[in-house]
Parts: sequence; structure tokens; C-alpha cells
Amino acid sequence: MAWLREFARTGSESAFAVLADRYVGLVYPDCHLSDADWEVVSSGDRADLGHLDQTILFRERKPRQSPAGLSVRIYAFGDHDVAVFTLPPTMDFGAAETFRGYVTNRGTH
Repeated sequence: MAWLREFARTGSESAFAVLADRYVGLVYPDCHLSDADWEVVSSGDRADLGHLDQTILFRERKPRQSPAGLSVRIYAFGDHDVAVFTLPPTMDFGAAETFRGYVTNRGTH
């Protein structure tokens, strides 16, 4: 589980990709995500980000459909937490992100 320790230690994009791929592979064995399936939504110096637990660093580019018919999207936050959110297909993830108070920071690297 070096990939999990690496993400927890550094929050690196590549470690998250491995973490997410392994998690998704455990929950949805037929689903495999590539680097192109992720988008960086916050960047810049981590020390300059406020509310790390609410700052989305990166997420799946597009929600997927679960076997139960729900829309699923994986998120990584500034505090190195990884979360999987599910919504009914009629709900919008952007609206849900705003409702939950999540933020993004389009700084520079």
C-alpha cells in the first residue's frame, strides 16, 4: 500500500491516480480509470489553500453510472481525503459541490 502512503504524505496526482484506480477496481471490478479520466480543479501552493477539507484538488472528469443506476464521482481533497459521491442521475454534481461548500483554487504551480 505504498501508493496510499505516498498520497497521504504528498497529495501527489500520480499517487492519487493509483489510489483511485485501486479503489475503483475493488468496488467496480469492470471499471478501469486512466489519467485522462481525472481533472485538476485546484492548484498552487498547498500552504496557500484555505479549508483543506473542503478544497477539491482533483476529481473524476465525468461521473460514471454505478450498477445501481446512480451517478458516481471520486474526489480528492486538500487534506488528502478521498471520497466517492453518488447522486441520482437527475442531480448535478456542480450544484451538489456548491451545496456542500466545496471550493476550488485555480492558482499556479
